[in-house]
Amino acid sequence: MANERNCVFCGEKLGLFQFNDIRCADTLQMCCKTCAGELAKVNEAERCRRALRLGFAAEPEKLQAYVDMSEKAEKRRPACTRCGTKLRFMDHQYLDNSPVGNGRFNVIPAYCETCGKCEFYLPEIVGKIEELAFLVRSDTN
Repeated sequence: MANERNCVFCGEKLGLFQFNDIRCADTLQMCCKTCAGELAKVNEAERCRRALRLGFAAEPEKLQAYVDMSEKAEKRRPACTRCGTKLRFMDHQYLDNSPVGNGRFNVIPAYCETCGKCEFYLPEIVGKIEELAFLVRSDTN
């Protein structure tokens, strides 16, 4: 039940120039300026959950699929082997293990926010595991 004149988060009626767009699952959702400010720092999965609550969201099936994938991926998020904290992914990095530069390879680092331990994942493998690829995208955006 998409309605182009209501904030998807609080339901407030929106005037012609009194709204913002906020990204949820690669779709733009109309919202009031108050909600846009409050949700700017909220992760995308939570924004999607909140957008679905009132029934005003554009492309709700896309938002629900994003929420479902987020939950599935979080269940499979790797944990630190030292302390058990869930790892967070960083952007791709290039490592060079040779003095002449021939040993350069691409990795995706994951780090533990508790103890500082770092692990490296190969992009080719991460790309084959849907949940890991999702986690890398969501952690690095």
